[in-house]
Amino acid sequence: MSENRLLKFTNGEIDVDAVEEVSISKRLDETVGKFKIKPLKSRDYSLMKMNSTDKKGNTDEIILQYEVVMKCCVDPKFDSPEVLSAFNCATPYDLIDRILSLGELVNISNKILSVSGLSGNLASEIEEAKKS
Repeated sequence: MSENRLLKFTNGEIDVDAVEEVSISKRLDETVGKFKIKPLKSRDYSLMKMNSTDKKGNTDEIILQYEVVMKCCVDPKFDSPEVLSAFNCATPYDLIDRILSLGELVNISNKILSVSGLSGNLASEIEEAKKS
């Protein structure tokens, strides 16, 4: 009887929460260094999508990107109470908005999607989801 290949996940042969270091921008590389990100899980993405979609079915892409970054950015942690306090921010959204430019937010979101096996383009992923 052959061993079930899925058991490789349980015995550590395959790391389902592998963390990657990525460069977000030259500005951030020079100040805080590379970011550590992990793949997005399908259940998490589904919940994030629901939280960023209004009653008419319109998805707020910026809110969705905030959610993706908060969930999958391992270092720095945007929801750290200590960091929020140091920057005098009430929410992780405020901190992300204060630290990241719009281009950096899009860049890190796309890199998270890429390491998650998606196209690396949040806008196209949203459009594909609307079609299905």
